[in-house]
Amino acid sequence: MKKGFTLIELITVIIIVAILAALALPQYVRTIERGHVTTAKSALDSIRKAEGMYHALTSTYVDCASFVSGSCPDMQTEVQELSAIETPGEWTYTVGNSTTSTFTASATRIRGNFMTAGTNIITVDENGTIAGTHPLR
Repeated sequence: MKKGFTLIELITVIIIVAILAALALPQYVRTIERGHVTTAKSALDSIRKAEGMYHALTSTYVDCASFVSGSCPDMQTEVQELSAIETPGEWTYTVGNSTTSTFTASATRIRGNFMTAGTNIITVDENGTIAGTHPLR
């Protein structure tokens, strides 16, 4: 009696492993992207808090084209956490459409697996309402 596995048994095992990997990989990628979305939401919340503090002091909200390298010094003096929202290569953060009573902050995904045109933005307003077009927001 010969010991070992037949070619059919080995191919069957390889096919089963391939099917399991094909099922697990998309879920893994989605889980990683959810983590990136959570990071963006946290950064937007920090921006919202900074805008709130700035508004409490000056009765107006401030526009900011980018939060990289201290480009918004007025707000960065209010909330030190804003320097921690820089995630190079992942998201860009902006505040636009600011008035004396409203603002909209947005996080735009620079790269990732869910990069269909128009579906890579998460926004927050002065009330903390999260919206946007990212599928996992």
